[in-house]
Amino acid sequence: MNGAELAALTLSDLGVGVVFANPGTSELVLVDALERRGPRPILVTHELVAMGAADAHGRLGRLGAALVHLGPGLSNGLAFVHDARRAHTPMLVLVGEHPRSHRALDTPLTMRIASLAEAIDVPMIAIDDPALIAPQLRAAATIATTQRTPVVVTLDAVAMEREATPSDPSAPPTTAHEAPSIPRARLEAAIDLVRAGECTLLLGARVLEPDARALARAIADDTGLRLLAETFPASHRYGEGAGRIERLAYLPLMARPQLATARSVLVLGTDAPSAWFAHLEQDPRLWPLAAPLVRLDGQDEDPRVVLEHLAKALGVTPAPPPTSQPIPAPDPHAALDGSTLAAVIARAVQADDVVIDEARTAAPALYEQLADARRHHYIGHPGGAIGEGASLALGAATLGASVLAVVADGGFLYAPQAIWTMVREHLDVTVVLAVNGGYRILEIEQTIAGLDLHPELTRLDDPGWDFAGLAAAMGARTTTATTVAELEAALRDRHGVHVIVATVSQ
Repeated sequence: MNGAELAALTLSDLGVGVVFANPGTSELVLVDALERRGPRPILVTHELVAMGAADAHGRLGRLGAALVHLGPGLSNGLAFVHDARRAHTPMLVLVGEHPRSHRALDTPLTMRIASLAEAIDVPMIAIDDPALIAPQLRAAATIATTQRTPVVVTLDAVAMEREATPSDPSAPPTTAHEAPSIPRARLEAAIDLVRAGECTLLLGARVLEPDARALARAIADDTGLRLLAETFPASHRYGEGAGRIERLAYLPLMARPQLATARSVLVLGTDAPSAWFAHLEQDPRLWPLAAPLVRLDGQDEDPRVVLEHLAKALGVTPAPPPTSQPIPAPDPHAALDGSTLAAVIARAVQADDVVIDEARTAAPALYEQLADARRHHYIGHPGGAIGEGASLALGAATLGASVLAVVADGGFLYAPQAIWTMVREHLDVTVVLAVNGGYRILEIEQTIAGLDLHPELTRLDDPGWDFAGLAAAMGARTTTATTVAELEAALRDRHGVHVIVATVSQ
């Protein structure tokens, strides 16, 4: 077999089921091997779509994989690789590469791929020896799964064509990884802070899963600890019985008061609470400077295990699940706004749906409303590089899930091509495209800053976009909605690819 065939077999052995591909000449031998031996390649028409779809696989428990063409292809998709890194997603970013002798000639598509990987702070493995294809792919998968990160893997085009020999199939599994013990001193310091009172615990997505959530809530009930969830959780099971945990606000002027009374802050499974952007004479740290901040989990530690250790040390057992409250039905004649949009969507969620939330300012209360929805898998957007929602929906749907995605108009325009692949693959995806006609977050931020930007820099409605026409041109069924009743009716049709263009008032 050649190197490409060995790469395909190794990817299958690693549990990769799909490779989202936007290939070029340098990747054709590998694409041929994928088509004959698996994993199945799925064509996408932009590299951002490939990265977002692979990101969804990683967030839903599979090893994600994308294939792009040389350095320019990788550069086209970097924003969503950044999002995947921020979501701690295990995925392989496969990039065709010229052999060293060809790169020395500085041919037109030559680019320093290692510099691109370094720029977004993800590991990279370069494969240029057919004898090392299998072990280096396994090494990349080990890094991706144990460090929970995207890994860029360059594949030398000539090495893919050369003869290759499979390595020992008895090699140890890539996912074997012994969890480190939790340092006792760190736990004792955390316990002292909790018992001292006025302590806040900030939770990341992995400890927002139902079992961990119940344990955190029990600790809070028993000790008086205050719980906060990170602003944009990456992925967790959610809905009925989950209970609401207040989220750390996105805007610093709202987040600082949430932490103002904290005498100490514990962080578990997420980063220290900090402002997303810098401003003159504003400290980026959102917690009181006199309050000690302790990160409870180390880089290689499972935050769920750390939470269990903390609960055991405090003598706390999990709390029973809270009773979900019915989501009030909004007035059917009401116009759609941020509140009514969130309520209608939460009420429409079906059991075991994957819900993609990139509504942002179009439905800021959606996460809170979803706490009382039917049980589902929530996927959010912690990375901040907007526009990934439709691509995440594509990836989730290829795993057989029924997907309900909520995306805003400004973000949708970054990678609308995901709709085309959904249609091509005959998937079940409902996309609620919330149209407010502008980059609303910029309008909010400029008001806070006291600026008066010209509306041409923040508005998307002059000329307006024919979003229904755009989706229809890619083969999707489309519906428009301006009222609660119209959106409710549209959401009863969840078969195939259905794009609902929902006009949302400010």
